[in-house]
Amino acid sequence: QRYYQDARTSDFLIRCASKEFQVHRVILGSQSEYFHRAFSVQWRVGSHERYMTLDDEDPLTLEGVLLHLYRLDYVERMEIEDGPDGLKLHAQIYMAGDKYFIPSLSAAASQNFRAMAARDYRHCLAPEVVNFVYGVPAIVGQELRDNLIDAVMKEPKAAVANPDLVTCLTSCPEMLKHLLVLTLGQDRWHLNSTMCLACNKPIQEENPSRSRVYCRCAEIWSG
Repeated sequence: QRYYQDARTSDFLIRCASKEFQVHRVILGSQSEYFHRAFSVQWRVGSHERYMTLDDEDPLTLEGVLLHLYRLDYVERMEIEDGPDGLKLHAQIYMAGDKYFIPSLSAAASQNFRAMAARDYRHCLAPEVVNFVYGVPAIVGQELRDNLIDAVMKEPKAAVANPDLVTCLTSCPEMLKHLLVLTLGQDRWHLNSTMCLACNKPIQEENPSRSRVYCRCAEIWSG
């Protein structure tokens, strides 16, 4: 921990946008296959350069990555506040864990994302959060998607009445599909065991041949 951004002992520099990070190759390379390979390539080609530039990375995201590698709590050090920006940052750090081959970082970021989302589901409905979470490939972002929907589903009545939810579902078909799969289940024909989001009572079939369904509270329709 005490070696984070320690210029006296640092043996490598990472430049990202307008920020510079003094790092130690042994710390990064021993925990991240990405950095291990990068340092190995430099050694094999005989490069004497002691820096790399990551222009395609967000500086705040990279800061979270490095804090984690130095065994520091990135949430505490970065003072991430609850809100859409904070939620999106956790999502970005989660994806960075996949990019830099750091599973423990993705796990920590997922937990932080889930905890913040649970404190106020409305943050999950911010366009920047929805667009990012559902904009990454499902194969790596599925856990984030599940965390987002779980938070929304914990407040079903409030969520259904929130116009932001309609906006999200209209603008993001992937989110709508995900929500339907979780609420209606994989099998469309077993709707009698599906619970209504608004009243928490079983949804009944109106006409099985047409796959139209209705809820007793008449607040949710689908077909």
